[in-house]
Amino acid sequence: MDINADGSYQPLNDFIEIQTIYDSNFECSITTSCFDDTQELFWTGNSEGRVTSYYSTGLSKYTSFAVKSGHNCDIKQILPLGTNEIFVLTSDALSNYSKLGVNNYKHKEVSFQNLQCIFLNQQQRFFLGGFNDFIYDFDIERLRILRQLSISDEQPDCILIKSSTPDQISKNGILFTGSSNGKIILRDSFTLKSIHKFQPHSGSLSDFDIQGNNLVSCGFSMTRTGNLCVDRFLMVYDLRMMRSMSPIQMVIEPLFLHFMPNFSSLVAVASQSGCFQLIDPTHMANQSPFYQAQCLPGLATTFSKSNNSQFFAFGHSTGSIHLFSNSDNALFNDFSESTFFVEPPEINADSFIDINHEMAPISSIPVPITNQEPISVWHTKDTDSKYRPTPLINSELTDNARVIHNIMSVPNKFDLKRNQIFNQSYEEHLKKLEEISRTTSICLQDLCQELNQNNSESINEQNSE
Repeated sequence: MDINADGSYQPLNDFIEIQTIYDSNFECSITTSCFDDTQELFWTGNSEGRVTSYYSTGLSKYTSFAVKSGHNCDIKQILPLGTNEIFVLTSDALSNYSKLGVNNYKHKEVSFQNLQCIFLNQQQRFFLGGFNDFIYDFDIERLRILRQLSISDEQPDCILIKSSTPDQISKNGILFTGSSNGKIILRDSFTLKSIHKFQPHSGSLSDFDIQGNNLVSCGFSMTRTGNLCVDRFLMVYDLRMMRSMSPIQMVIEPLFLHFMPNFSSLVAVASQSGCFQLIDPTHMANQSPFYQAQCLPGLATTFSKSNNSQFFAFGHSTGSIHLFSNSDNALFNDFSESTFFVEPPEINADSFIDINHEMAPISSIPVPITNQEPISVWHTKDTDSKYRPTPLINSELTDNARVIHNIMSVPNKFDLKRNQIFNQSYEEHLKKLEEISRTTSICLQDLCQELNQNNSESINEQNSE
């Protein structure tokens, strides 16, 4: 950007939408997104508990893994670190993954309910907040909660946590916490004691950001009927004097905003319609044009900025991603680390597989990827599905069957096992079983007749004597 004579900033290149992708495998809303500060990666989390990363400006998929499943599995926030790991926050747990998707650990507490935001403080510890009146101080090394700080005296909850300095090594930053009642409270970064508070909006708070001595917020206002509507005014505060400045009226409905630290007080303001604009609170006469993403139907749910302020990205309620840039050859970071990719398998030209080898897996043979069907695929007209026919039930079984409480039972004459299936005809097998039972079993009726006959013959012989 160039500096005009009046001190305002004039953009050299307009932002244009350079890439749009839609993942059809996961038709769900994107709930959080962020650019990686150390690698050329863009991270997203959706409402189905899945985290996905995309590489470089082409947004080719790098990793994708599930963090949580079941009810209320939204990904609340993703925080990538320079140690090749990311922290993923859900409503009831904090998980640590490598950037390749390997889970390192997962921490849950009974008191973790409706978590919404995460912040890494100067002591390399996390502050966790949500729809409750506590802020949790979590130690990464010990993997336990060190403190559970109550904020019920000032705020009913804590849905946003930010700092006055983006440098995490700095020791003199002030912590800013925002709540659903529209309050923003300045707190000590270590004790979390209240220093000052602002009430920028009568309704809920949507987003705010800090740069230098300026604080800008957007949110909702309460109507006369008690309903919430988007406040079209950006509230600006001077942190040196701790007082409000002239609000900025927007044409769009502001719900997301980011300061651009490379350009002093320039702010990027976006709405859920996929439109954003660059404004300078100190020089309102000069504003950038509107930049519109083609994201209909649906609404934009996230708005992210890269570390060097050369990229913006919208996350959509339909799962699409819209990437904007003001340069053709720009990168997400000025000095990015190399991203690790899995090496492709080496194919040895000297090795071969015998064509008569019956145990060799077909997957070991490299096959080029094409859009055409292979020759081995048979057409449906040349194939016919045949299923095992249901055997006929013998009439003797149905005649001797009895039904008790809707359950039919028949006598098992041949000691057949349950769910037994014959390889041959059912009738032929039953006949063989009957012959075997007839030759090997003893008929009690014939035995009794034979005994009676023998007894009668012996009695006749005695009488004749």
